Amino acid sequence: MDFDEVFKKERVTRKFTNRKVNERLLAKIVKDAQHSPSLLNSQPWHVYMVTGGSLAKLKQAQMENADSGKEPSEDFASMLSLDWDTFPSRNMATMGASQTYFF
Repeated sequence: MDFDEVFKKERVTRKFTNRKVNERLLAKIVKDAQHSPSLLNSQPWHVYMVTGGSLAKLKQAQMENADSGKEPSEDFASMLSLDWDTFPSRNMATMGASQTYFF
């Protein structure tokens, strides 16, 4: 698949339903996402799947925060790479050390 094909097929969903998503599909999405590129192979993300009553509680808490004007807490954007977990830090160090080979 080339860039033009990806670009033309890219879509943003703005309307959602209450239909339950198959858990196998969710697991496949997470597995596929693990192949996404990241800065120096740092892979700094964590994935959480929430369903059922826990999802309902999370939605309610988020709605209350939004209604009260509470600012979102965006940990990743403000976190220095020095504060990342061991795995991403190790990957970045390994990839960074090999940069001279490639350049």
